Amino acid sequence: TILSRNPELIETKKIKVVYNGIDIDKYDKLAVPPLYLKKRGEIILGNAGRLVRQKAQNYLIDIAHALKQKGYKFKILIAGEGKLEKELKAYAKKMEVEKEVVFLGFVENIKAFMTSIDVFLLTSLWEGFGYVIIEAMICKKPVVAFDISSNPELVEDNRTGFLVENQNMNVFIQKIETLMFKDKCFMGDTVTVNKNKIIARASLNREIEDPVFSPTFIFVPNMVYV
Repeated sequence: TILSRNPELIETKKIKVVYNGIDIDKYDKLAVPPLYLKKRGEIILGNAGRLVRQKAQNYLIDIAHALKQKGYKFKILIAGEGKLEKELKAYAKKMEVEKEVVFLGFVENIKAFMTSIDVFLLTSLWEGFGYVIIEAMICKKPVVAFDISSNPELVEDNRTGFLVENQNMNVFIQKIETLMFKDKCFMGDTVTVNKNKIIARASLNREIEDPVFSPTFIFVPNMVYV
């Protein structure tokens, strides 16, 4: 993101990206009950983030409308609060999916949320670093997201989830259908791959032990070491 705006600011060979680390062992040991108990045959999709334009949760309502029209049994859980809450709830009512889209408000324990869902959906129009993707993948949840910003660094298309052209909702919906309603084998393969990918890339221990933590590098918080 930095170099896309200032390509000559720093020599690329002097840059190493260091991801925001997460304590996977601590996360694994945290025992929490799910926030939502799904009904038999129900598919639970989820999104977590501030209710703002950037996160584009209005697309989740469009997704709910499309899936309902096709007769699927599902819920979309949205964790988060923000200035667009009333607007989004009104839109859900307008699209007649107020029962399918559940607004949970602020969720303190994100693991409880992630254990409640089958697939994580990220509809953000841009992201700095999709930390919530890491949290979903640690909980062995496949991800469907737009092919933007840092998302391709975390989601391996067609292996740990799906990346979709920005704002292409027709394909986004198709990928959800493929993942949950048509290709159950893909779902089974994804859960193990996701966690292994995060252990290799964003484990807190890995980041601390990485040789990039050296006096020869300059620290730029949360993003890059030079």
